[in-house]
Amino acid sequence: MAPAMPTVIPAAITTEPISEHANTYTDILLSPEEYVGTAITMSGDFYYKNTERKSFDLKQGDDTIEVFYEDLPEAVQGAILSQKNFSKTTVNAEGVLRRFSNSDNSFYIMAEDVSL
Repeated sequence: MAPAMPTVIPAAITTEPISEHANTYTDILLSPEEYVGTAITMSGDFYYKNTERKSFDLKQGDDTIEVFYEDLPEAVQGAILSQKNFSKTTVNAEGVLRRFSNSDNSFYIMAEDVSL
């Protein structure tokens, strides 16, 4: 007699779009002290990649934020590099929000995860 197979319980699947939980660039501009240095999630359109800086721009309406992806796995970096500039592919970026040192209202994300 064969051993009994273990019961598999499916993992919870969320159907909520990540954008419902995402921060907006406007949120950040209105309350930067609340977001700088903390983990955030942003959704928007893939806009422009800069291979030398290992970054890409994520666009939300008229606002754009630079996302640095240098610490991500090679497979994710490859997916980013395969994107065409101005493709408007939906991008979700999770990471720590930082402020550029030369501007009070200019921010970037050090990505911990990116999905396209």
